[in-house]
Amino acid sequence: MKPVFKQYTREMHKKFDYFATWQPNAALSLGDVGIVRGHQFDRITSLADMGVSFASSAAGPQSTLSYASDGQVEVSLSPEAQLPVGLGIEPALLLSVTFTRSQATYFQAVRCETRRIDDVLALEGRLRALTDSGEWRGEYTVVTELVRTGPAIILVSGRAGTRVELQVSAELAPLPQPVGAALELGTATGAESSLAARVIVPEGGLTPLFRASAMRRKALGRRRLRVRSHPVAGESEALAAPSLTPVSWDEFTREPVHKV
Repeated sequence: MKPVFKQYTREMHKKFDYFATWQPNAALSLGDVGIVRGHQFDRITSLADMGVSFASSAAGPQSTLSYASDGQVEVSLSPEAQLPVGLGIEPALLLSVTFTRSQATYFQAVRCETRRIDDVLALEGRLRALTDSGEWRGEYTVVTELVRTGPAIILVSGRAGTRVELQVSAELAPLPQPVGAALELGTATGAESSLAARVIVPEGGLTPLFRASAMRRKALGRRRLRVRSHPVAGESEALAAPSLTPVSWDEFTREPVHKV
């Protein structure tokens, strides 16, 4: 069985076409610089700390992001957790999530906004200069797009049969309300066991999804290598100047090399 973080990041990438942070509550910022390896992003520094400025886009329209591992998560919503009337508190609903296998995911996030670095050519020029001076290492990657959530629930099961109950309140939606509509989160209650990850954010601030880019040199073709007076001693790749290139899923999942 895969480690839980590999299963989680794979499912999230397949669903949303973004890399996922692990743990899911790991904080990222646009312009963070680090290394991607083994399904994880290890932050080292930031563009700001390296003296590199950039412009970012305005946040796009807010959206709701929902995901549950296919056929492995049972969700129900009922008005069983009613709060007393007259307290100025919106009546609560009872959200029950049951996982039928280990390493299954339930993800619900509302008021999500996406920001990205939008002056990519200018940034590429600055990073090319840092590459030429040796300050920018070949394995560095930079967070170029980031999803920030509002209220969110992220649950990952540690074993089959894990069950979680949460009090949630419906946001401007009559009952019955399908799970996946906007929810305001309350506090956890009821039975809960063996969760590999549990993140509940009532007011927002998670950055669970991101994209990253790295400086890569593309091959231009073969070139002849001259050694001393010999006309041709071999061939090597002719490389273009480094350019800012999106990190691929294969790069993100590549295991780190441990030198002995």
